[in-house]
Amino acid sequence: MNGKAAHQGTHRVAIIGAGFGSLSAAQALTSAPAQITVIDRKNHHTFQPPR
Repeated sequence: MNGKAAHQGTHRVAIIGAGFGSLSAAQALTSAPAQITVIDRKNHHTFQPPR
């Protein structure tokens, strides 16, 4: 299966910035049939599991 077939029929949404408004928008879009990506220059919201 290629990447195109896996996401066929869905939209891709890129949210630039990870402020309160951006994260609220990302949460509001969780039920939408879309692939959501949040882009920020800082990594404050990056999940890094402990080793």
